[in-house]
Amino acid sequence: MTKDSVGVVKLQPWVMLSGEKYSSEGNLEAHYYHAKDNDGKVLFTTKSGQLRKNPDYVLLALPEGQKGVMYKLVEQGRYPELPSNPSFEVPSQWKVQNVEHEQAERYYWYALEVVSDILTNLDTKIEVPRGQSPRYSDIDLFKDRVNVYIQQQ
Repeated sequence: MTKDSVGVVKLQPWVMLSGEKYSSEGNLEAHYYHAKDNDGKVLFTTKSGQLRKNPDYVLLALPEGQKGVMYKLVEQGRYPELPSNPSFEVPSQWKVQNVEHEQAERYYWYALEVVSDILTNLDTKIEVPRGQSPRYSDIDLFKDRVNVYIQQQ
């Protein structure tokens, strides 16, 4: 993929091992607000795999494009490997599940730095491509929608 590409990951509802349920929107907001409170850093984990096209950015989005948040992809890997910078961590509500389940099950992870506020009304044909995620897009489709973070890089 060319420079300044975006990996689009569509968030699904998440059921914790404890039975607690998070909607797709709850999942999106948990990662966003954790990053905002953690110097812009968050660790996103997934069972589905790595971003194979090595994008520069990741858009975590609701499946129908109602909301999303843009992040810079700093590093990605798979447990038992850990991020090289330990300040990338999962939101607090996932910490126990991460250690007891996700790491043991060898989940994939993305170390992300937030570069936008919550974006709304994304185009579901262009900005959030149809089909299973991850999908890939061009950052130029988002430049007028995100904060100055991306333009400064």
